Amino acid sequence: EKGVNKSKTPRYIECKDDGVILHPSKTFVPRADLQDANSPIQKLIAELKANKDKQYLIVALRPDGIDMFNQIRNLVEGEGIDIGYEPIEYGLQLTVEQGDKQKGDE
Repeated sequence: EKGVNKSKTPRYIECKDDGVILHPSKTFVPRADLQDANSPIQKLIAELKANKDKQYLIVALRPDGIDMFNQIRNLVEGEGIDIGYEPIEYGLQLTVEQGDKQKGDE
């Protein structure tokens, strides 16, 4: 990213085949609720849009989550929100603490 988002706070989600997990709350949003205006992912996107000069989205991408990632990326980039991603393996447990960088525990 060449440090473009260095001064921004990252927000984390995890893309899987059947939906997304918001971190650090570990709230699961199924694929069917992705477009629901009241879903937690839509609320996160609205919050990121309102704070796009201070926050950006990091996506932890599971091998089966490519399609979900593409849907999220289209939603987020359409709102002018910065996004980054990190591929992660199936067995890797993702731990994200409030205000912390992501940590992987095998």
